Amino acid sequence: MSKEYRYFQIVDMKGWVEVTISNPPVNVFCRNLLDEMKALFVSLGKRDDIHVIILTGAGEKAFIAGADISQFPYLDSKKGRESVTHIQDVFSHVAGVPQILIAAINGLALGGGAELALVCDLRIASEQASFGLPEVKLGILPGAGGTQRLPRLIGTGRAGLMLYTGRTVNAKEAIEMGLVEEVVPTAELMPTARKLAQEMLQNAPLSLRKIKQAIQRGMNMPLSQGLTLEVDAIEFLCSTQDQKEGALSFLGKRPPVYKGV
Repeated sequence: MSKEYRYFQIVDMKGWVEVTISNPPVNVFCRNLLDEMKALFVSLGKRDDIHVIILTGAGEKAFIAGADISQFPYLDSKKGRESVTHIQDVFSHVAGVPQILIAAINGLALGGGAELALVCDLRIASEQASFGLPEVKLGILPGAGGTQRLPRLIGTGRAGLMLYTGRTVNAKEAIEMGLVEEVVPTAELMPTARKLAQEMLQNAPLSLRKIKQAIQRGMNMPLSQGLTLEVDAIEFLCSTQDQKEGALSFLGKRPPVYKGV
């Protein structure tokens, strides 16, 4: 990518992109970082040449350690509403990219950092990662989707335990409650995320996008409507060249060559 970003390091790979959030020492959110994040993901979402995005944090301490709490005493009702409306808008653009989004969580994921991980399609954590939504300890609540996405992911009881107490959970607890899909040694975090990206890239890119779309939209629909969404997706995919290539390559016992058409 040609554009330079202050808070993000971008590495273009074949078929996927690695995005590293960098705001030392613990990658806290600030207004400028969020604005860059929105611009970056709007740009990535328009690219047809990438099908997976890996998102991680710079350094060894944190994925994202949340917001800058030193600014909280200056919040009033108007500023608080504006702040969470802004971050929800940014996260909606991150969630809305058609590519599969993998969070490679390398350390602390607190507050908005945990909420950003929830936005992603899949979450891989290092053994040193930890997760928390401590806003209740600060007289507020998670405002970047935490009260909505966390219960949808792990259930209302487990989510409530974290949200009502502000408790931080370690990587072992996170995988037991379904908050992450895999926990690996720290040194294996990025290799594992890259291997997963490469595994996905063996499949038809249009299928990947339609599956993500079906999951995201279907979660907010009654089952009957979700099943209709599946039918519509199949109808579209059966009109593509890649669908024919997938079937013919299987019958011909050869690797498929997908072109995204």
